[in-house]
Amino acid sequence: MARAKRPAKKAKKPAKRKAPRREVPEADLRRTQTSRWNVHLSFDGRCEEAFRFYEDCLGARIHYMLAYGDSPMAGQVPEGFRRKILHGTLALNDLVITGADAVPDEYRKPQGFAVLLQAGTKEEAERVFGKLSHGGAVSMPLQETFWTARFGMLVDVYGVPWIVQGR
Repeated sequence: MARAKRPAKKAKKPAKRKAPRREVPEADLRRTQTSRWNVHLSFDGRCEEAFRFYEDCLGARIHYMLAYGDSPMAGQVPEGFRRKILHGTLALNDLVITGADAVPDEYRKPQGFAVLLQAGTKEEAERVFGKLSHGGAVSMPLQETFWTARFGMLVDVYGVPWIVQGR
């Protein structure tokens, strides 16, 4: 009598392994970095106004501001646009945000990202959140969460999305 064939065993899929979580102290990150990531923001003609607002809100400093009219591009933009900003640099300690006014008809509303500000204290987070949200839209009020003392999200009056977090 012939034996019945057993169905072939399905090969077991290897269990998905989670990568071990490794905390890297900020000082080590700074020491090993050879490149920098900076945020560049595009504005609808209000870059200079926004940067002055951020100076006040964040305690940052404008390091550089170049208008289209003061650049070789002066003849390539409408006359009324020449006072708009081609390139601006705003710095807070060793962090830098650059920005510019998009040329007419090229501005797109920011989406798919947020500028994350990690405040040193919950009091600083409250101060900055209050100033940044003035005239903007709060999507998550600043509050205590399970991961930090303060966390909130907003879009400022210039259309820039922010996340403010404080320890």
